[in-house]
Amino acid sequence: GMTTASPQRILTLDVTRGLAVMGIALMNVAIFAMFEGATFHPRLGGGADPLNLGLWALEFVFVEHKMRGLFSLLFGASLLLFMERAERSGQDPRSLARRRLFWLFLFGVLHFILLWAGDILAFYAVIGFFAVLFSRQSTKRLVALAGLAFLLNALVWASVTSKTANQWAQLNDPDTPAQTVSAIKARAARMTDPTSPAIVKDRALYKSGYGAIISNRVTHDWQSQITILKLYGFETLGLMLLGMALLRGGFFKPSCPSSALRRIANWCGFFGIGGMAVLLGWIFAHQLHPFTTLLGSLLFSLPFRIAMVLAYAALIALWCQERQQLSLKFRLAETGQMAFTNYVATSLIFGLIYYGYGLGLYGRMDRLQQLFVALAMCTLMLIWSPRWLARFRHGPLEWVWRCLTRGDIVPLRRGALPRG
Repeated sequence: GMTTASPQRILTLDVTRGLAVMGIALMNVAIFAMFEGATFHPRLGGGADPLNLGLWALEFVFVEHKMRGLFSLLFGASLLLFMERAERSGQDPRSLARRRLFWLFLFGVLHFILLWAGDILAFYAVIGFFAVLFSRQSTKRLVALAGLAFLLNALVWASVTSKTANQWAQLNDPDTPAQTVSAIKARAARMTDPTSPAIVKDRALYKSGYGAIISNRVTHDWQSQITILKLYGFETLGLMLLGMALLRGGFFKPSCPSSALRRIANWCGFFGIGGMAVLLGWIFAHQLHPFTTLLGSLLFSLPFRIAMVLAYAALIALWCQERQQLSLKFRLAETGQMAFTNYVATSLIFGLIYYGYGLGLYGRMDRLQQLFVALAMCTLMLIWSPRWLARFRHGPLEWVWRCLTRGDIVPLRRGALPRG
């Protein structure tokens, strides 16, 4: 019958995923447009005028890590949903989930080699394998495991940033020998000075052709993927487990009590935004020193960004319970249903705008101009996703992924009836 063709979609999940994939485009545009360090070091990204600094500050408080975080939360929830549906239709949920993740990993590797060194698909697939191991745990146990994962993540970050913190302390200590001070300052300059060799080399690479960029990814960039696994692995696993717990606790259902959602939104929002604002003040008090922006962005923001991810999820769930702005919600939901395709399309289009094999605008846009590019990309997603889904059941990449997972050709056109 018709039910097998379109299993009941959860509006809140799709809307949240749509907002997250757009938010990821807002964050990723900076990494396509200029030297990667510019995400942490505001002065690199189009100067230190109030407008550029203001945009950086807003991203720091409200967007950075939060969108990836929402995506991780949803990834966990969707993974569990997928497994529950597989179980109901009499299949082995774990082996099916592992097949699904295996194909996602391969997609990620291709995306990494062909389109962008910042791929997160392969990373999500690897962490997803671990999340599957905990999928049978109770809601309470999942929350506890998530807390443990966050704690481990903080320990990893503390050990990684201890060198930075030490150098930061030495800089502020009057007894530090002048030679050491200048060596530390040189290291800081390497991260923030647009004329430093590392940044000049980086700019030359991304203004060159497709072949050079690909060979750099294959020989060099993959090491940073291993680093990302180490630095963000536990945090991402924690958020996936939290997403599973929320799905199991009925958080994404229309029947979830709005009073509970409001409480989460208020408490987590207050704590998260308050904490991020204090961090921002601390960074500005130290005149945007690269060490403080690095420590603030990566280590100290951990509890606050997790709280904000929960606050955002609760606010979106509340909004989805209201009966207003339905056409906008459906548009966002369809953008979320095609999140995989939209994510990869973003890499394709940003690459053509910024890299040497396209328009070659790398390192030539300030944050405001990048924001316009990202907003244009989000608008495209909102326009083409509903148009595609009016004719087809799945996004193009979602469809290929589904066929590979099931080992069968799944109907794609809307009118076509499923076989069997």
